[in-house]
Amino acid sequence: MTNVNDRTAKVLNVGCENYAIDFGDVIVRFPVDEQAFGKLEFETIVCGKLDLLDLKTPKTKTVLQDYPFSWHQKIQGDYFLTEDYDMLSIKQRDVIAKQLAAFFVAIHSFSKTEMKELGAQDLPGYVAHSLMQEQARLIPSDLISHFDHFMSQYKALSVDPAHYTFGYFDAHGWNMAFDKKSETLIGIYDFADCGFGDVHQDFHPINTISQDLIERVVDQYQALTNTSVNIARVNFYTILAEYSDLFDMINGHETLMQKGLDHHFSQLRRWRDEMGFLPSF
Repeated sequence: MTNVNDRTAKVLNVGCENYAIDFGDVIVRFPVDEQAFGKLEFETIVCGKLDLLDLKTPKTKTVLQDYPFSWHQKIQGDYFLTEDYDMLSIKQRDVIAKQLAAFFVAIHSFSKTEMKELGAQDLPGYVAHSLMQEQARLIPSDLISHFDHFMSQYKALSVDPAHYTFGYFDAHGWNMAFDKKSETLIGIYDFADCGFGDVHQDFHPINTISQDLIERVVDQYQALTNTSVNIARVNFYTILAEYSDLFDMINGHETLMQKGLDHHFSQLRRWRDEMGFLPSF
Protein backbone atom coordinates (compact mmCIF):
# COMPACT_ATOMS: atom_id res chain seq x y z
CA MET A 1 0.00 0.00 0.00
CA THR A 2 1.15 3.55 -0.68
CA ASN A 3 2.95 5.15 2.26
CA VAL A 4 0.71 7.54 4.16
CA ASN A 5 1.43 10.28 6.63
CA ASP A 6 -0.65 9.87 9.78
CA ARG A 7 -0.52 13.62 10.38
CA THR A 8 -2.95 14.04 7.47
CA ALA A 9 -5.40 11.40 8.72
CA LYS A 10 -9.07 12.37 8.98
CA VAL A 11 -11.87 10.10 10.17
CA LEU A 12 -14.82 10.06 7.77
CA ASN A 13 -18.47 9.72 8.73
CA VAL A 14 -19.57 7.12 6.18
CA GLY A 15 -22.05 4.91 7.99
CA CYS A 16 -22.36 2.11 10.50
CA GLU A 17 -20.63 -0.76 8.66
CA ASN A 18 -17.11 0.63 8.29
CA TYR A 19 -14.70 3.01 9.97
CA ALA A 20 -13.05 5.05 7.22
CA ILE A 21 -9.92 7.15 7.38
CA ASP A 22 -8.82 9.68 4.76
CA PHE A 23 -5.02 9.83 4.54
CA GLY A 24 -5.02 12.51 1.83
CA ASP A 25 -4.16 10.28 -1.11
CA VAL A 26 -5.54 7.01 0.25
CA ILE A 27 -8.86 5.96 1.79
CA VAL A 28 -8.73 3.05 4.24
CA ARG A 29 -11.89 1.35 5.54
CA PHE A 30 -12.06 -1.00 8.51
CA PRO A 31 -15.23 -3.15 8.59
CA VAL A 32 -17.10 -3.63 11.86
CA ASP A 33 -17.67 -7.35 11.26
CA GLU A 34 -17.18 -10.22 8.84
CA GLN A 35 -20.32 -9.41 6.86
CA ALA A 36 -19.15 -5.84 6.29
CA PHE A 37 -15.77 -7.11 5.10
CA GLY A 38 -17.55 -9.42 2.66
CA LYS A 39 -19.25 -6.36 1.18
CA LEU A 40 -15.88 -4.65 0.81
CA GLU A 41 -14.56 -7.72 -0.99
CA PHE A 42 -17.57 -7.65 -3.29
CA GLU A 43 -16.99 -3.94 -3.93
CA THR A 44 -13.49 -4.81 -5.15
CA ILE A 45 -15.02 -7.18 -7.69
CA VAL A 46 -17.52 -4.60 -8.93
CA CYS A 47 -14.94 -1.83 -9.25
CA GLY A 48 -12.65 -4.19 -11.13
CA LYS A 49 -15.36 -4.76 -13.73
CA LEU A 50 -16.14 -1.06 -14.29
CA ASP A 51 -14.21 0.71 -17.03
CA LEU A 52 -15.63 4.17 -17.75
CA LEU A 53 -14.11 6.61 -20.20
CA ASP A 54 -14.57 9.89 -18.34
CA LEU A 55 -15.72 9.05 -14.81
CA LYS A 56 -13.25 7.67 -12.29
CA THR A 57 -14.16 4.80 -9.97
CA PRO A 58 -11.96 3.51 -7.14
CA LYS A 59 -9.80 0.45 -7.73
CA THR A 60 -10.17 -1.00 -4.27
CA LYS A 61 -8.05 -3.70 -2.70
CA THR A 62 -8.80 -5.79 0.36
CA VAL A 63 -6.20 -6.97 2.83
CA LEU A 64 -6.92 -10.01 5.03
CA GLN A 65 -4.87 -9.65 8.22
CA ASP A 66 -5.63 -9.89 11.95
CA TYR A 67 -7.89 -6.91 11.32
CA PRO A 68 -8.94 -6.96 7.64
CA PHE A 69 -9.39 -3.72 5.74
CA SER A 70 -9.94 -2.22 2.32
CA TRP A 71 -8.05 0.62 0.69
CA HIS A 72 -7.94 2.61 -2.55
CA GLN A 73 -6.33 5.67 -4.03
CA LYS A 74 -8.57 8.63 -3.23
CA ILE A 75 -10.50 10.21 -6.08
CA GLN A 76 -9.77 13.87 -5.40
CA GLY A 77 -12.69 16.26 -5.39
CA ASP A 78 -15.50 17.69 -3.28
CA TYR A 79 -18.97 16.30 -2.72
CA PHE A 80 -21.42 17.12 -5.53
CA LEU A 81 -24.20 19.10 -3.84
CA THR A 82 -27.33 20.96 -4.93
CA GLU A 83 -25.61 24.33 -4.74
CA ASP A 84 -22.89 23.05 -7.08
CA TYR A 85 -25.41 21.80 -9.62
CA ASP A 86 -27.45 25.01 -9.50
CA MET A 87 -24.37 26.99 -10.59
CA LEU A 88 -23.84 24.94 -13.75
CA SER A 89 -24.77 25.97 -17.27
CA ILE A 90 -27.17 23.91 -19.36
CA LYS A 91 -24.23 22.52 -21.33
CA GLN A 92 -22.40 21.50 -18.15
CA ARG A 93 -25.54 19.84 -16.78
CA ASP A 94 -25.92 17.84 -19.98
CA VAL A 95 -22.28 16.70 -19.83
CA ILE A 96 -22.72 15.40 -16.29
CA ALA A 97 -26.03 13.75 -17.21
CA LYS A 98 -24.27 11.91 -20.04
CA GLN A 99 -21.52 10.77 -17.69
CA LEU A 100 -23.98 9.41 -15.15
CA ALA A 101 -26.20 7.82 -17.79
CA ALA A 102 -23.19 6.00 -19.24
CA PHE A 103 -22.31 4.83 -15.73
CA PHE A 104 -25.79 3.39 -15.16
CA VAL A 105 -25.75 1.71 -18.57
CA ALA A 106 -22.41 0.11 -17.73
CA ILE A 107 -23.38 -1.26 -14.32
CA HIS A 108 -26.85 -2.38 -15.45
CA SER A 109 -25.20 -4.38 -18.23
CA PHE A 110 -23.47 -6.69 -15.74
CA SER A 111 -24.71 -10.26 -16.06
CA LYS A 112 -27.30 -10.91 -13.35
CA THR A 113 -26.39 -14.59 -13.31
CA GLU A 114 -22.68 -13.85 -12.89
CA MET A 115 -23.24 -11.23 -10.18
CA LYS A 116 -25.44 -13.62 -8.20
CA GLU A 117 -22.75 -16.28 -8.46
CA LEU A 118 -20.26 -13.70 -7.14
CA GLY A 119 -22.46 -13.04 -4.12
CA ALA A 120 -24.72 -10.11 -5.06
CA GLN A 121 -27.91 -9.93 -2.98
CA ASP A 122 -31.28 -8.25 -3.25
CA LEU A 123 -31.26 -4.83 -1.59
CA PRO A 124 -32.43 -4.76 2.03
CA GLY A 125 -36.13 -4.00 2.21
CA TYR A 126 -37.68 -0.78 3.41
CA VAL A 127 -39.65 -0.55 6.65
CA ALA A 128 -42.90 -2.47 6.10
CA HIS A 129 -45.95 -0.36 5.27
CA SER A 130 -47.89 -2.14 8.03
CA LEU A 131 -45.41 -0.91 10.65
CA MET A 132 -45.51 2.60 9.22
CA GLN A 133 -49.32 2.62 9.36
CA GLU A 134 -49.29 1.37 12.95
CA GLN A 135 -47.25 4.45 13.87
CA ALA A 136 -49.14 6.94 11.70
CA ARG A 137 -49.96 8.99 14.83
CA LEU A 138 -46.38 10.28 14.67
CA ILE A 139 -46.92 11.98 11.29
CA PRO A 140 -47.60 15.75 11.50
CA SER A 141 -51.16 16.76 10.58
CA ASP A 142 -50.06 18.60 7.42
CA LEU A 143 -48.46 15.40 6.09
CA ILE A 144 -51.25 12.95 6.94
CA SER A 145 -53.03 13.10 3.56
CA HIS A 146 -49.69 12.67 1.76
CA PHE A 147 -48.77 9.78 4.06
CA ASP A 148 -52.13 8.02 3.57
CA HIS A 149 -51.95 8.38 -0.21
CA PHE A 150 -48.38 7.12 -0.24
CA MET A 151 -49.17 4.13 1.97
CA SER A 152 -51.82 2.95 -0.49
CA GLN A 153 -49.20 3.06 -3.25
CA TYR A 154 -46.59 1.33 -1.14
CA LYS A 155 -48.97 -1.48 -0.17
CA ALA A 156 -49.60 -2.21 -3.85
CA LEU A 157 -45.94 -1.96 -4.90
CA SER A 158 -44.53 -4.71 -7.09
CA VAL A 159 -41.48 -4.86 -9.34
CA ASP A 160 -41.79 -5.83 -13.00
CA PRO A 161 -39.22 -8.59 -13.67
CA ALA A 162 -38.13 -6.56 -16.71
CA HIS A 163 -37.07 -3.77 -14.33
CA TYR A 164 -35.13 -6.05 -11.97
CA THR A 165 -31.44 -5.28 -12.37
CA PHE A 166 -28.04 -5.33 -10.77
CA GLY A 167 -27.16 -1.76 -9.91
CA TYR A 168 -25.44 0.82 -7.73
CA PHE A 169 -28.39 2.25 -5.72
CA ASP A 170 -26.31 4.89 -3.93
CA ALA A 171 -25.95 7.76 -6.42
CA HIS A 172 -26.18 10.72 -4.07
CA GLY A 173 -23.76 13.62 -4.13
CA TRP A 174 -21.79 12.44 -1.09
CA ASN A 175 -20.60 9.51 -3.19
CA MET A 176 -19.39 11.68 -6.05
CA ALA A 177 -16.20 13.67 -6.58
CA PHE A 178 -16.73 17.15 -8.05
CA ASP A 179 -14.08 19.68 -9.07
CA LYS A 180 -15.47 23.06 -8.04
CA LYS A 181 -12.85 25.01 -10.00
CA SER A 182 -13.50 23.39 -13.36
CA GLU A 183 -17.14 22.61 -12.45
CA THR A 184 -16.79 19.02 -13.67
CA LEU A 185 -17.74 15.65 -12.24
CA ILE A 186 -14.60 13.60 -11.71
CA GLY A 187 -15.70 10.29 -10.23
CA ILE A 188 -18.10 8.13 -8.25
CA TYR A 189 -17.30 5.79 -5.37
CA ASP A 190 -18.57 3.56 -2.52
CA PHE A 191 -19.83 0.40 -4.23
CA ALA A 192 -20.20 -1.77 -1.12
CA ASP A 193 -24.00 -1.64 -1.26
CA CYS A 194 -24.45 -2.72 -4.88
CA GLY A 195 -27.09 -5.38 -5.42
CA PHE A 196 -30.36 -6.20 -7.13
CA GLY A 197 -33.50 -4.07 -7.25
CA ASP A 198 -35.88 -2.05 -9.40
CA VAL A 199 -34.03 -0.04 -12.05
CA HIS A 200 -36.10 3.01 -11.02
CA GLN A 201 -34.73 2.64 -7.51
CA ASP A 202 -31.19 3.08 -8.82
CA PHE A 203 -31.84 6.62 -10.06
CA HIS A 204 -33.72 8.05 -7.09
CA PRO A 205 -30.78 9.15 -4.86
CA ILE A 206 -29.94 11.75 -7.53
CA ASN A 207 -33.02 13.61 -6.27
CA THR A 208 -30.92 14.73 -3.29
CA ILE A 209 -28.89 16.72 -5.82
CA SER A 210 -31.57 17.87 -8.25
CA GLN A 211 -34.76 16.66 -9.91
CA ASP A 212 -33.57 18.44 -13.04
CA LEU A 213 -30.48 16.21 -13.06
CA ILE A 214 -32.58 13.05 -12.73
CA GLU A 215 -34.65 14.06 -15.73
CA ARG A 216 -31.54 14.71 -17.81
CA VAL A 217 -29.89 11.45 -16.74
CA VAL A 218 -33.03 9.43 -17.47
CA ASP A 219 -33.42 11.07 -20.90
CA GLN A 220 -29.83 10.14 -21.77
CA TYR A 221 -30.23 6.63 -20.33
CA GLN A 222 -33.38 5.97 -22.34
CA ALA A 223 -31.67 7.15 -25.52
CA LEU A 224 -28.69 4.84 -24.89
CA THR A 225 -30.71 1.77 -23.92
CA ASN A 226 -33.98 2.23 -25.81
CA THR A 227 -35.80 1.43 -22.58
CA SER A 228 -38.51 3.36 -20.75
CA VAL A 229 -37.97 4.79 -17.26
CA ASN A 230 -40.92 6.27 -15.35
CA ILE A 231 -39.82 9.45 -13.55
CA ALA A 232 -42.84 9.28 -11.24
CA ARG A 233 -41.75 5.82 -10.12
CA VAL A 234 -38.21 7.11 -9.55
CA ASN A 235 -39.70 9.84 -7.35
CA PHE A 236 -41.78 7.23 -5.53
CA TYR A 237 -38.58 5.54 -4.32
CA THR A 238 -37.23 8.89 -3.13
CA ILE A 239 -40.28 9.32 -0.90
CA LEU A 240 -40.22 5.68 0.19
CA ALA A 241 -36.59 5.97 1.26
CA GLU A 242 -37.38 9.10 3.28
CA TYR A 243 -40.36 7.55 5.07
CA SER A 244 -38.35 4.38 5.68
CA ASP A 245 -35.42 6.32 7.18
CA LEU A 246 -37.89 8.24 9.33
CA PHE A 247 -39.47 5.10 10.79
CA ASP A 248 -36.09 3.40 11.14
CA MET A 249 -35.02 6.32 13.30
CA ILE A 250 -38.27 6.28 15.27
CA ASN A 251 -37.73 2.58 16.00
CA GLY A 252 -34.19 3.11 17.19
CA HIS A 253 -32.31 1.74 14.18
CA GLU A 254 -29.10 3.45 13.15
CA THR A 255 -29.24 5.18 9.75
CA LEU A 256 -26.45 6.54 7.59
CA MET A 257 -26.91 10.28 8.00
CA GLN A 258 -28.37 10.22 11.54
CA LYS A 259 -30.78 13.08 10.84
CA GLY A 260 -33.50 14.09 13.31
CA LEU A 261 -37.28 14.06 12.97
CA ASP A 262 -37.43 17.67 11.82
CA HIS A 263 -35.03 16.91 8.97
CA HIS A 264 -37.14 13.99 7.70
CA PHE A 265 -40.38 15.92 7.99
CA SER A 266 -38.82 18.87 6.15
CA GLN A 267 -37.63 16.59 3.35
CA LEU A 268 -41.05 14.95 3.06
CA ARG A 269 -42.70 18.35 2.77
CA ARG A 270 -40.17 19.25 0.09
CA TRP A 271 -40.87 16.07 -1.89
CA ARG A 272 -44.63 16.59 -1.49
CA ASP A 273 -44.43 20.16 -2.78
CA GLU A 274 -42.02 19.38 -5.65
CA MET A 275 -43.45 16.01 -6.75
CA GLY A 276 -47.10 16.33 -5.80
CA PHE A 277 -49.25 13.27 -5.12
CA LEU A 278 -47.79 10.60 -7.36
CA PRO A 279 -50.04 8.43 -9.53
CA SER A 280 -50.60 4.78 -8.70
CA PHE A 281 -48.31 2.29 -10.41
